[in-house]
Amino acid sequence: MKADYSIQCFTAQHKTYWPFAVMFSVYPVGFPLMILLLIYKNRQSQRNEELSFGLKVFFENCKDKFWFWEVTEMYRKLILISLIFLFGSEGVSRIGLTLLVVSVFGVAYTFFRPIKGRFEDLLQTFVLWVIFFDVCLGAMYSTSDVTEDNDSLIVNILFVILNSSVLLVALGKGIAHLSFVYKKVSSCVIHCIKLIQRGFAYIKRKSASCFQTVFGPRSEPFDLQRHLLIQEFT
Repeated sequence: MKADYSIQCFTAQHKTYWPFAVMFSVYPVGFPLMILLLIYKNRQSQRNEELSFGLKVFFENCKDKFWFWEVTEMYRKLILISLIFLFGSEGVSRIGLTLLVVSVFGVAYTFFRPIKGRFEDLLQTFVLWVIFFDVCLGAMYSTSDVTEDNDSLIVNILFVILNSSVLLVALGKGIAHLSFVYKKVSSCVIHCIKLIQRGFAYIKRKSASCFQTVFGPRSEPFDLQRHLLIQEFT
């Protein structure tokens, strides 16, 4: 209640909404735990194949021994969001704890590298360190008096460059993938056209051969008398 200290707590109105507050507070903490237990029990289950298939979205991109890493990411985001509500958006404690959390998760991810795909792994590492530098810039911006317009402009430009670089990397990968798919599809189309042309040429040759066989010139019957006359004069 930092916004208005005149509001009294534990009144009848607060007691009415207290169960809803507890429910909404338990859900962000309990849902990742529930997912963790379900993945642990059913990720290689043969009985509940449908459930195991549905849970793959939480661990299929991770290495086998890091099947739990997506839950770790959930708690990382939950901690970063909760620090704002617990310590305020501009508190020094919040900035210090945010730097600590971001640093710990960034170092842990860089050390373990839990994601399978090379590009996804590099992108996630890059994103985590971009978040770290964002927090550092935010700490500098919050704790110091940025009165000069030039200083404020430089900080804002750095924010834009850091965050847009992630988007540019993802877009570059997407464009490269589309180019690869286009080359594959175009080569397949050209190959199909060549196969169709060969098929038509084969059909044309076979048709000409059959036509020649059926309607072509036939050999004349053997004339014995003509043959004897030729032999006599020769």
